Amino acid sequence: MNSDIRNLLVVTILAGLVLLSGCRTFRGEDFPSHVARFYVETSEAYPERFRVPVTLPYSEATIQIDPNIQIAEFDIENVEVFEAELGPAVAFRLSSDAARDFRMLTYNNQGRRLVLLVNELPVGAMMIRRGIEDGVISMYLEYPDEDLDELVEYINKTSAEARRRL
Repeated sequence: MNSDIRNLLVVTILAGLVLLSGCRTFRGEDFPSHVARFYVETSEAYPERFRVPVTLPYSEATIQIDPNIQIAEFDIENVEVFEAELGPAVAFRLSSDAARDFRMLTYNNQGRRLVLLVNELPVGAMMIRRGIEDGVISMYLEYPDEDLDELVEYINKTSAEARRRL
């Protein structure tokens, strides 16, 4: 299969996933699910099948990510908005097991970016500059500031429901 057809297939599949996941609710719940998952930037040297390009909405930065989920919705214990030096930011507190895995992930991937997708849409990225020991991911999101509280509320509800279903 030539690379143009393969790229078109990947984009079509991702668009379908976005359309199918955007309005989804958990059965019995009255809120839209907001599935937050973290991925790691991958090298251009990796084969194409191990790279998925995502583009952030405001900066329009395109990042090649490894399609394997590194932190899933059920790994997130709590999310909060806080005021940081450059404006509102979001902190994701991970479960103890996920925090241990995340510590190794950050030590092994320094110099790469950690990318947040919510319902398969990229909304934030941060450079991994050091190993993160405390299990808290703090980052600025490319998301309207006035909508951050609602986003965080829905991510918390979705993550709690995902943990309950484990």
